[in-house]
Amino acid sequence: MISPIEALIEDARNSRMVVLVDDEDRENEGDLVLPAQFATPEAINFMVRNGCGILGLALSSAICDRLNLEPLPGKNVDPQATPWTPHIDARTGITTGTSAFDRARTIQVAIDDRTTPADLIVVEPDPLRAPADEIVETRVRLAMVGGRVVWGV
Repeated sequence: MISPIEALIEDARNSRMVVLVDDEDRENEGDLVLPAQFATPEAINFMVRNGCGILGLALSSAICDRLNLEPLPGKNVDPQATPWTPHIDARTGITTGTSAFDRARTIQVAIDDRTTPADLIVVEPDPLRAPADEIVETRVRLAMVGGRVVWGV
């Protein structure tokens, strides 16, 4: 069932995960989306186990600039290509970086306004620079209009 945008905004306000479906002429897939400040280890575990895809952290261009996360060279030549940046992990408070707890910790560090590039190491989970008019940007916008911060997982 396709929900009206008002329902998605309400879900974002209430920290509920939603499925965003891409245009069938693009990737024709669905993404599990949640405002990033609600990316708990349990939510990350659900996304990884049930989403069966890549865990991507959509960050605004301003945050990418502040954290020195530039698009990966050679991977963004197609206008519809996903604008991946280097993989990152939190510098402290994690172990291997691959557990749901570690991924949730990295997300919380990445979205913190006080975070600097020194607080991160380049490895995981796949932040992407949110371009206009794409599902990646929709993650950021949905979090914003839902009264949340400008990030989405």
